[in-house]
Amino acid sequence: MSKMNLIVTIVSRGKGADAGEVYHDYHILSTVLRGHGTASSAMMDLLGLDEPEKDILLGVSLSRVTPLVLAGLSAKMNFLRPGGGIAFAVPLSGVSRAISDHLSTGENEENGESREEEYPMNEEKSYDLIIAEVDSGATDIVVKAATEAGVHGGTVAKTRDISGEEKKIFGITVQPEKEIVLMLVPSEIRNDAMKAICSAVLAETGEHAQVFSLPVSAVAGLKKTVPAPDAEKETAEEQGE
Repeated sequence: MSKMNLIVTIVSRGKGADAGEVYHDYHILSTVLRGHGTASSAMMDLLGLDEPEKDILLGVSLSRVTPLVLAGLSAKMNFLRPGGGIAFAVPLSGVSRAISDHLSTGENEENGESREEEYPMNEEKSYDLIIAEVDSGATDIVVKAATEAGVHGGTVAKTRDISGEEKKIFGITVQPEKEIVLMLVPSEIRNDAMKAICSAVLAETGEHAQVFSLPVSAVAGLKKTVPAPDAEKETAEEQGE
C-alpha cells in the first residue's frame, strides 16, 4: 500500500470551504472541526488578526501527492499573508480500505498527468505536533506554559469525554467537556514544551496532563517566524531604535 499522510489545515472560520476545494481537487475526503486560536490579544494585533475562531480540516492524502496539496493550499489560502493559515502533514501507519480505494481511483482519473507546482514548505527545519488534552477551562494553563517554552501559538478544539464518567446537572446526564490544544513546534523545543505543559498542569490542578506529540513530515504557512511583542521591543532597544 502506498504511504499516506494526514493533512491538517487550520484557517480562519468560514475559510474552510475554500480550503476544502483544494482537498476536493486532489480527491481528498475532508472533515471540518471548529476551533479557536490561542494567541494573546497583543499577538493578534501584531499579526493583524481580528477573528480567533478557526476551521480545522482533516484529510488523508497519498504521500507523493502531499507536496502538491500543500502547494495548492498555500496559493489559494495565501499562507504568506499574516493570518492566512497553516497546513501540515502527519505520516500515517495505516488507513481503511475505503480510503485507499478512493485515493487510488482519484489518482487514476488524473490519467497519469503530474502537476508541476512550487513546493513552498519549510524544509530547513523539522516540526512536531504537540497535542494536549485538558478539562474545559484549563486551556490557559497549557498555553501559558507552552508560550514560556518558546511555542508561538496553537489552536483549541472542544471535545467531550466518552470514557464513561458522567455527571448530572438538574438530573440530566452530561458528558464532561474537554479541550484539545494543537501546537505545531520546532522539533528542538518539543521536549521542553511538553515538560513545561505537564509541570504547569500538575502544579495548577493536581492532575497529570495528557500530552503527546506526532512527527510532522511537511509544513506550509510558516515562512516567517513572528516574534512576540516583548521580544520585538527588546530587539529594537538592543539595536538602539
